[in-house]
Amino acid sequence: MVSASTVADTTLGYARSKWFLGRITGVPDVAAEIGIKNTPPIGGGPIFAGSGFNLNQPAQTFLDATENLYQLGQDATHVRGRHSLKFGGQLINRRLYYPRDPNNKGQFTFTRRYSNACPAGRADCTAALRATGRDDGGLPFADFLLGTASNVLFQQNSAPYHAHRLYGGLYVQDSWRATTRLTVNIGLRYEHWTPWHMLRNTAFSYDENTGAVRYVLQNPLDYLDPAKGHGRTAPLNTGVPRDGYRPSRADFAPRAGLAFAIRPGTVFRAGYGIYYDANVNMNQFTDLHSGIAPFFLRHEVATSAGEQVPSLVVDGNFPVPGPTTIPFPNANPPFSFRFTKPFYPASSVQEWSASLQHRIGADWAVDLNYTGTHAIHLQQFIDANSAALPQGPLASLPLQSRRPQPQWGVLGTWAPIGWGRYNGASVSFKNNTWKRLTLISSFTFAKNLVSSNLGNSDQGNTNHRVPYLWAGPARLTPRLRWVSTYSYDLPVGRGSVWNPSSRALSSVVSGWTFSGIIDLTTGAWNAVTTNDLTGTGLAGSAHPDRICDARNVPGGRSYLQWFNTACFTQPAFGIWGNSAFGAFEDPGIANWNMALAKSVALPQITEASRIEFRADLFNALNHTQWGSAAAVTVQSGNVNAGRISSTRPPRQMQFSLRMFF
Repeated sequence: MVSASTVADTTLGYARSKWFLGRITGVPDVAAEIGIKNTPPIGGGPIFAGSGFNLNQPAQTFLDATENLYQLGQDATHVRGRHSLKFGGQLINRRLYYPRDPNNKGQFTFTRRYSNACPAGRADCTAALRATGRDDGGLPFADFLLGTASNVLFQQNSAPYHAHRLYGGLYVQDSWRATTRLTVNIGLRYEHWTPWHMLRNTAFSYDENTGAVRYVLQNPLDYLDPAKGHGRTAPLNTGVPRDGYRPSRADFAPRAGLAFAIRPGTVFRAGYGIYYDANVNMNQFTDLHSGIAPFFLRHEVATSAGEQVPSLVVDGNFPVPGPTTIPFPNANPPFSFRFTKPFYPASSVQEWSASLQHRIGADWAVDLNYTGTHAIHLQQFIDANSAALPQGPLASLPLQSRRPQPQWGVLGTWAPIGWGRYNGASVSFKNNTWKRLTLISSFTFAKNLVSSNLGNSDQGNTNHRVPYLWAGPARLTPRLRWVSTYSYDLPVGRGSVWNPSSRALSSVVSGWTFSGIIDLTTGAWNAVTTNDLTGTGLAGSAHPDRICDARNVPGGRSYLQWFNTACFTQPAFGIWGNSAFGAFEDPGIANWNMALAKSVALPQITEASRIEFRADLFNALNHTQWGSAAAVTVQSGNVNAGRISSTRPPRQMQFSLRMFF
């Protein structure tokens, strides 16, 4: 308490977080036994994507991460007349240690490319086959038996990620009661995140125009030298950004809102604000910041769909020899790596809302709400060296020759180009306790469009020329949702219409409450993917052509066919598929959770003491609720296309007895 009208708060905080993903040990080194080179001497084999088989893969990623977070905050509130002023600031220091080792036994992707009846791009062969009522044939499992992969991925982390970052934020806000019916809020916040600074200086810069790579360390192998602090005290190159990138600085966030009492019992509220989040790292950014050899080894090769003779086989991979490798252009196979963009503006979202709240009688109220958002500068994964389509004069060129920088292979990065647009309207009812019933019920209709499959790595069109080609409904947002929660005090026992004359029986039947949550929600939107047999170089994230509404299934939907697989066809060679996100909706939720509880006071112990019995039933009606469908095409060779092979949990019951004293 600074004075009667001023209050100040100081916050000091510390948190230590841990993440761990372990691995199964004691399994044979299958990778070495089948002739794969240079993988770490641990158990397990590679991932054979598309084949349906797995050779003792112990786990895709090993992770043992720690973060220390230090926080200092100062806030103050000052009341003067009709104004309530708030201002303050915050400092945060994040110290992240993030050692991870993904895919260090390798991954091979198999399509039906080499077991296909017709080579990709041979339209005459394909037309002749289809004239006889047959498709192109082929099977990913057949390519697997041949050992002929269409894509190869191997990664090994040689320099565990260790970096620090600072955050600073300042704000001021005025809540002004302009009249007895109108209150206005106006505020402004400024915040800034510094770049992540790697203690061992294992950052680098990549010039997308020239293809030049420049390390922060004069000698990149100094990260192995203990005499130079494993890179901490090693000589640095001049003119190279020490942190590899720069963040935005003009991150001002205005906010405004109002509340207006139209008449007693009816209030209109509206607001607008801009919010920033530059707090990115973890798996998406640690993979980029030092994502080049010798710090992070990556061997990522995609073949051209027009190849008739296999260029990738399982035996003999991987050629990357170890943590002293310095990548050089025009190697065979070409070096692949990931890099940071030179500039990362903070992700931001504009949000606007309006609501009308109306009281009905003394106990009930209804809310009508609308919310809209527009997010920009979201992190979206792309291949900055993706190949041009094999069309026109490029039709006969191999994939590598169609890249902007043919001296390098796949160059992945998280680019700040993603966006999302949300609009949602809802109506809700709620009450104070009315005749023993308390109820909150809300119905929402929402539409959320995004540029990529947010929340999942590498999903969407990763070709840097057409990153928004398949933009559509987000998997994050159901189209319709109705959620109700209720609590009803049963009208029996003391204080009720019916109360047994027996004191013992009255104690038994008194104090029971029946409550629950009802959740009726449409399923999440989903996209359908297929193997890339068109020369686009997108591995397993390509989209097919959609020729009809996949939600219309002849004979009706079932777990055996949730969407119409006949609505999808393989795109022509050298052409992008037209099926975007939101090709169909996965099964929704129809869930009824119920509870029955009784509370008995124990005044003999303390005034507030009581004992509570509770019986909870989750999915009380034991309604079968299907999981997601296999969102792939029949043409990709997956026999489970469109089928559902999982469910949400059945009825679960829980009984508890708790004592409060």
